Amino acid sequence: MKYFITGILFLAIMQTSIAGELMKHKIENFAVSTPEGFSIKKSSPVEDFNIYSIEKNGKTYVLIYLGNHPDFPRRARGDQEATTKLNVGDVQVISIWRDKKLLKKEMLIKLATQGWPNYIHAWTTDGLVSSDMVIAENILMSIDTQR
Repeated sequence: MKYFITGILFLAIMQTSIAGELMKHKIENFAVSTPEGFSIKKSSPVEDFNIYSIEKNGKTYVLIYLGNHPDFPRRARGDQEATTKLNVGDVQVISIWRDKKLLKKEMLIKLATQGWPNYIHAWTTDGLVSSDMVIAENILMSIDTQR
């Protein structure tokens, strides 16, 4: 029991030191939390969806699609990779791993069956080093729908 409590305290301290103070951003139909120093940029390549990029110092950590026709999943698993999937209600999460290292994570949230938007599709970007992937995963998993 002593080691369990020590482990939980260690994880709490690590989470705080990795994330620092979190800032909650409310955007259209969702909210997302980021560590200090991150910015969120909106682009609308065409009229029927929006893309939000969550960045720090010119590096993109997470992309968020808000619209009706998501491309989920975005990336197929490679030969040397493993996939874990979680489906709970209107939320699906896919994680891609290689050698027990998280390479990519994406999430699809169904918001509605009619109108706009129907989906939030968010994913971590490719090529993040392990410490940046931890931050990106925390940002991704902080997405909160505003229904």
